[in-house]
Amino acid sequence: MSQMMPLINTVTAFLALMIVGYLAVKRGMVDDDFAKKLSKLLFNVLMPCFVITSMQYEFTPEILLQSVWLLLISATMTAVGFAIGWLFCKLTRIDGYFKRIITSAMAFPNFSFMGFPVAYAVFGELGLFYAVIISIPLLMTAQSIGNVILNPNGNFGWKKVLNPPFIAALLGFTLFVSPIKLPGAIYTSLELIGRPTIPISMILVGLLLANAPLKSIFREWRYFAVTAIRLILFPLLVFFVLRAFGFEGVMLGVPVIIAMMPAAAKIIVAAANFGGDTVKAAQITMVTTLLSVLTIPIMVWILGL
Repeated sequence: MSQMMPLINTVTAFLALMIVGYLAVKRGMVDDDFAKKLSKLLFNVLMPCFVITSMQYEFTPEILLQSVWLLLISATMTAVGFAIGWLFCKLTRIDGYFKRIITSAMAFPNFSFMGFPVAYAVFGELGLFYAVIISIPLLMTAQSIGNVILNPNGNFGWKKVLNPPFIAALLGFTLFVSPIKLPGAIYTSLELIGRPTIPISMILVGLLLANAPLKSIFREWRYFAVTAIRLILFPLLVFFVLRAFGFEGVMLGVPVIIAMMPAAAKIIVAAANFGGDTVKAAQITMVTTLLSVLTIPIMVWILGL
């Protein structure tokens, strides 16, 4: 309960920053090209710096062992997300590009832009460190298999796996397990560059959501069914399975927090880059993101994280 106010403050700030981005588009301050360039800057520069500095944590054998467990948990969560997405589309007879969007929304949560600060608000620096560890398998699959799913003509390539945030995570983990630490000047520089990652990312989400038609959202019940699974049922599944295996505390809480995040905004960017249905991609992202502002603190409270 002591973490509830920082958490509520964090999700309220999320909403405020998204509104800033949304209004910037609606008032003509920026255009679609600006959002694309900002996304590239965020992904290729700011986020890698943020990841490296977030992993500057004191080494212990216990944390190393728990990190290995979290990598396995994250990989399993991603595979289960794919399976749930495929099954949902089969049961509801979704096909075409909409099937690609739904499958991606189930498999890829907004683990970095929203998951990192929520994990930090609830569990502090160790929670942030573990959230970054969990992101490693997600970064691998989102930029490789995820791009193949969202690109009808795409092929798998190992070069897509070696993206800047993933390389930064590997570098950060290497520094964690080694006696080598970043010199003060380098750490400060990377920390300053990476510090705007969270606020800029949430503004970017607002920019991307600004072009989502609002009226047609309420005519598609499957958006809300996906949202219920993504924000409530899936994290509950993760919670009860991990608890049954004996996980508790931060080892239980951080995977559940990542599991309760909304669909990744990357889905919109990928759909736009690959000529997919950006309207549906933006709409499913909008519904899950806006409702997550309510569900995240409620779920954390109910589950006693």
